[in-house]
Amino acid sequence: MQQTVKSVTVETDLTLKFLPDLHEHLIADVPSNEHCEFSLAYGAEVDSAGLQWLFWLQKSLSPSILTVKVSSQHSLIQLIQLYQITPPFKVQISG
Repeated sequence: MQQTVKSVTVETDLTLKFLPDLHEHLIADVPSNEHCEFSLAYGAEVDSAGLQWLFWLQKSLSPSILTVKVSSQHSLIQLIQLYQITPPFKVQISG
């Protein structure tokens, strides 16, 4: 049985300031039985609250997989390197 993939483009920052408003909107778009791809816009920032939210989202989607698509210079990549962590979600780097 082939799993459905739900793609969501996030153009707003995943930061403490914006997450409360984004949470309900983004969760409504992500059924728990689907593979989910989040494309984070080039200029969208991710802070430690956004990183924690992505960890939580992967846990809530389990066993489905969360893929986060970002550019190589995205702040999410910088946070992952800064904290020297291996995220539970898949990070796909685009040109």
